[in-house]
Amino acid sequence: MNNQTETLEQQATRLVDNEVCYGVSQLINELASNDEYIDDIMEFSCKPDYEAALHEFVYYSDYSQLAELCELLNSSSSVWDYLEENELKEEGLRDHLWYECTETGVETVAYDLNLDYDYKEALQFWLVSDWLADKLIEKGEMVNKDFLGLTVWGRCTSGQLISADHVIEQITKELHED
Repeated sequence: MNNQTETLEQQATRLVDNEVCYGVSQLINELASNDEYIDDIMEFSCKPDYEAALHEFVYYSDYSQLAELCELLNSSSSVWDYLEENELKEEGLRDHLWYECTETGVETVAYDLNLDYDYKEALQFWLVSDWLADKLIEKGEMVNKDFLGLTVWGRCTSGQLISADHVIEQITKELHED
């Protein structure tokens, strides 16, 4: 079967088979009880979820709250000024603001707005190839490329095949876009 007739699911499964080596959750959990390793483990097991907090703000805030974001991004004093300055219709406002937030930097904007955020927490730990680690890092995943000589991915999902993870599907799509 060639790449053109393979489904996304099949391509993702092949990617996982080639790039995900071994589950090491039990090892990481055991090492986490040792103070010597806890700081390194935290690097790939827990991080602030600025993206979710900012996404909620952009898509669910009322216009009076969005005015603060418009001012931060573009020095507009109101949502209406922002719409006019960017030649936007009201329907495209939130998508445009989200795009500008991602261009500016999600963490920076969330910090500047003083948003409350939750933490992403790894539920599983997997040894992965350096190639996949680089792709996961590009997507904002928690990875340590040198934890005791191992490349470890802190996976935030559980209860489904790794190949069904949204991030794996994204990487697979990008890999096969050519």
